[in-house]
This record gives sequence, C-alpha cells and structure tokens, in this order.
Amino acid sequence: MPEEPIIIIGGGLAAGSAVRTLRRQGFDGDVVVIAAEPHHPYERPPLTKDYLRGESGRAALFTPALGWYRENDADVRIGLSAVAIEPDAHRVTLADGRSLAYAKLLLATGSSPRSLDVPGSDLRGVQTLRTVHDADLLAARLTAAQRDGDGKVVVIGDRWIGLEVAASACSLGLDVTVVGRGEVPLARVLGPRVGAFYRDLHERHGVRLRSRARLTRIVGVDGQVTGVELASGEVLDADVVVAGVGAAPNTGLAAAAGLRIAAADLGGGVAVDGTLATSHPDVYAAGDIASIPSPRWGRPVRV
Repeated sequence: MPEEPIIIIGGGLAAGSAVRTLRRQGFDGDVVVIAAEPHHPYERPPLTKDYLRGESGRAALFTPALGWYRENDADVRIGLSAVAIEPDAHRVTLADGRSLAYAKLLLATGSSPRSLDVPGSDLRGVQTLRTVHDADLLAARLTAAQRDGDGKVVVIGDRWIGLEVAASACSLGLDVTVVGRGEVPLARVLGPRVGAFYRDLHERHGVRLRSRARLTRIVGVDGQVTGVELASGEVLDADVVVAGVGAAPNTGLAAAAGLRIAAADLGGGVAVDGTLATSHPDVYAAGDIASIPSPRWGRPVRV
C-alpha cells in the first residue's frame, strides 16, 4: 500500500521552496500543494519592485518555474483552500468538501496585510499589496493616476512594503509622500541611524516623508479617494493610497486544529522548534506563520 503524500498548504516562497527541496534531497513520494490563489507558488518580494514597475513579467515570479512541477511529478492544486486540518487523523479538509490524508503536513499559509482602521479606508483607490492581483491592481491605478489625475500617491506606513512601493512609484514618475509614525523609517527594526540613511536615500530620489504623523481619515468624492487627513489637520492630496502598516500571520487553520500559537509579543505565529516541527506530530510550519526559536535573542521570532 503506497504511503500517504506530503501535503503543503500555501502558495508562496516557503511552499515552492519546500517542494523543490524535497525533490532535490531525493524524496520520490507524492507531494500535494494546496494553493488558495489561482497561481502556482510564487515569490512576493518582486511585487513591490520590478514587477510593479513593469520590468519583469509574471513568469519570473514563479518558484520553481511552472514546468518544473510537471517534470518533477508534484501535484499543485490552485485556487483551492484548506478549511480544516485534523492532526490526530492526519487529514486535511478542502473547501470543495474533499478530504485528503497525509503522512506529513507543512503549513505555509503566509500572512495577511493589516488594513487601515480609519474612516474612508473603503474608498476606491485605497489598497494593500500582498498578492499578484494586488500588484496588478496597483500598477493599473498608478498608470491611471498619471494619465487622468495629478499622479499623487500617499503611502501609509514607513516599513519595508511602504518604502518599496514608494520607491517604485517615484521611479515611475509619480508624486509620492510616505506617512510614518516614527522619527525615521524602519527605526524599530534597524535603529535610528540606519533609518536615517533610508530617509535620506528616499528623499534624494524625490519621495517626501511625513515623520511622526498619524492618519485620521481618508477623504474622497463619489466613492473615489482624493486625499488623506493627518492628526495635524493637514490634508495630502492623493489619487492612490497604499497601506503598508504590517501584516498578521494566517494562523487560523493551525489554531482551530489545536496547534500551539506563540504569544503576540513573540510574533503570534505557529510555535515551532528548530526543525520547524509544531506541537503536533507530523505537522510543520514555515515562512511568515512560523515563530522560530532564536539563539541570538533567546526567544521565538517570526522572520
């Protein structure tokens, strides 16, 4: 009787890398990838950079390349979500009602961007960026802003995603302002000195930064965003608003299955050991959702 497959839930870099590593290390059993998006696993970092700027196409995102899965006998099921896992029974229930047995399970469900919790956040032209669809939508909006509007973009958040989007939009010729809570960008993760370097770098390239600023509402006309209002009372005109205020790990599936979740101050991800094993046998977690022990910091971290 053949052994049950290894099932990987996720469609990002961690999922794609896991499949490739299994085959490279000689595993010749069945591998099934469950990807909620209508795409094979792909890399997200280029979405804010060369892909957003139109310098690379969609094919360059996929990891491994699309033909690799067929050549290496990996079963990828796209546009399909897992809705429940039963660790004791070694089963995964899918959104279409089917149930799959597994020998080992890897959770690589990633994270979801945090939304803006202010009035007007539902206006057209306000968005986050996490998926290929998000990047395509933003690229279209940036083009329209240059063609039909004043080409003004406001980015809320001075973390990595926000700064990368700001840099790309600026390089495309748009008028970009970044609104951040801190004195300098990225200070919480890189410190004030490096944060000041990134502030100066962006300003030299034409990006304006509003430091120590707080968003109070987003304004619009006929359902379309026209600007953002800060706590100071200042209103910044905007044809497009991009929220880059962090992301939360997608741990709902794991939590519902009874897997141990790390405390919020430890990243709030699925708790794993140094081998990425979770609190249940034969279930592993990787990527954005994993809270991994850090020898350097002496506590779990998400990376």
